[in-house]
Amino acid sequence: MFCAEVEETLKRIQSQKGVQGIIIVNSEGIPVKTTLDNSSTVHYAGLIHQLVMKARSTVRDIDPQNDLTFLRVRSKKNEIMIAPGGWGFSRGVHTHSDTGREQHPTQRPRRPRTFLSGDKLIY
Repeated sequence: MFCAEVEETLKRIQSQKGVQGIIIVNSEGIPVKTTLDNSSTVHYAGLIHQLVMKARSTVRDIDPQNDLTFLRVRSKKNEIMIAPGGWGFSRGVHTHSDTGREQHPTQRPRRPRTFLSGDKLIY
């Protein structure tokens, strides 16, 4: 279903430190490709589809000629990156990990990331 270039990109993203998974969904929010288990995929896809639709609606209400191109949600434990595409959107979940390195006091710890994408992949 997906070309070799897309599969290779997904493998590259998934291999990044802290990446928990990748979900690619169609425009209805139905997962078409995932690296997560079925339960997690359905859970993330349902919740995030609603969030993306609300964010997209808000952007268009502010400026009808504008559209949502990227959405990033950060929490204390995780980071979710969403790239809406022409036919759907992809999401990624990234989790915090102990790097073993000292961080500057003003430096934020790296959060785990989740990458999601539709017809565009996050590189």
